[in-house]
Amino acid sequence: MAFKVPFISRKGVVASEHYLSSKLGVDVLDSGGNAVDAAVATSFALSVVSPHMGGLGGDFFALYYKEDKDEVHCLNASGFAPRRLTIDYVMSRGYKDEMPSRGPLSITVPGYVHGVFELHKRFGKKEFSRVISPSINLCYDGFPASQRFCWAINKDHELLESDEGSRTVFLERKPKSEGSIVKFPSIAKTLSIIKEHGPLGFYEGEVCRGIVDYVNSKGGVLDEDDMRGYRPEWVTPLNISYNDYLVYEIPPNSMGAITLLLLNLLKEAGFDKAKKHPPNPEVFAELSNKAYRIKDEYLSDPRFVSSDMKKLLSQGFAQELLKSKQENQMHVEKGSDTTYFAVADKEGNVVSGIQSLFTNFGSGLTVPEFGITLNCRARGFKLKGANRLEPRKRPLHTLSATILIKDDEILALGASGAEYRPQIYAQLITNYVDSKFDLAKAIESPRYVWEGGKRIVAEEGVDIGLINDYEVRKIPYPGRLGVAQGILVKNGVKWASCDIRGDGIPIGQAT
Repeated sequence: MAFKVPFISRKGVVASEHYLSSKLGVDVLDSGGNAVDAAVATSFALSVVSPHMGGLGGDFFALYYKEDKDEVHCLNASGFAPRRLTIDYVMSRGYKDEMPSRGPLSITVPGYVHGVFELHKRFGKKEFSRVISPSINLCYDGFPASQRFCWAINKDHELLESDEGSRTVFLERKPKSEGSIVKFPSIAKTLSIIKEHGPLGFYEGEVCRGIVDYVNSKGGVLDEDDMRGYRPEWVTPLNISYNDYLVYEIPPNSMGAITLLLLNLLKEAGFDKAKKHPPNPEVFAELSNKAYRIKDEYLSDPRFVSSDMKKLLSQGFAQELLKSKQENQMHVEKGSDTTYFAVADKEGNVVSGIQSLFTNFGSGLTVPEFGITLNCRARGFKLKGANRLEPRKRPLHTLSATILIKDDEILALGASGAEYRPQIYAQLITNYVDSKFDLAKAIESPRYVWEGGKRIVAEEGVDIGLINDYEVRKIPYPGRLGVAQGILVKNGVKWASCDIRGDGIPIGQAT
């Protein structure tokens, strides 16, 4: 099995899901920027070259390892439900059992722009205008369309055709094939306003009015007050100890805790010391089932629902959960929505970042004048339970990111994958920590996931072993079980790897 070659450098490196975003991130490093400067440049570039996965109308989370303080910071830039989006209103519109998956009532206030700006404001080194300008130039000058962008447009052509904004922005300039030149003057207009005015240029003024007016013209309930009232939040990251590594994750309203809980279950079952990793897919599915039950019962926006995360992530809780009765009626939602990236600079600062619209092209609504495709994150709400819809509440979020630390070794790992993400992360981590795979092999090794019920899907190359009670659906390798990236900093040397399942390549500074 062939792997993409990692980029290894004594200086800085970038691993993202698109070659141009990696290149622009490294350009910022070359010009004297730090990891945060490069991460912001990479992130904005991804919003341009992969707008179907994580654009200006989406959300953003990041972990930042600050080398001189040996500490991890966590930014939650996920948006909340509009003030007028209530359960009663949604049900009055005909949604009796679940939230709409697309359309104007699936939209939450976008957190992305304020989040990226806040990350840069606190930890960036270069002027903000310098890190956003390359993406503006991309929009005006044009760029070659990637294979996955062309695939997404063809796959969701009907969705894009049904909305005049999406039709104008994406289909009138539809790339004929990979390598076709794409230009986004409307996105350039928005980025230029953000460059001049910062987040106020997005959450107030003409862009804000444009978003609100367009959403409400389609039957939505977004107010300008909803936009003006949004702020990202610095929060304390979660962490556990796993085989001598400290593993950091995003706290609720992210479902990052499920990654850590699954690792605790693997540890309690003895797989952190076993010779075979990952465990038999049937055993892994049973453990995933137990971990995912906690998601629906406990995890939500902590401003509305309080959860004892110290208890939930204790080894004692994992012991109790391991002995609990199994339930197999859950459904795990797959997705190809998200894009993850990681950056390290020459000093060893590391950013582990992730952004998303939830599903490809999110709600399906794009504000034509400004090129902003809006998320469908409100579909993450339920109509009852801990994660029930409430005004100004943030939905339970599939997005999360990891950083692992052991002595002078720093590892950033992440992937797309929607609700599969904790299972994918657990396999990435055990591949590296327990199986002692190098970074590239840890990322690109064949994967499997529990789909809910008694179903497992596995890429070719997975050692299925003995399966008694589960139906196994095999898919070709490389499959679509998430696209991962990773960066390793060890002994002053940086490794960057990108998944063969995506279009990205790792790029770094010359030594």
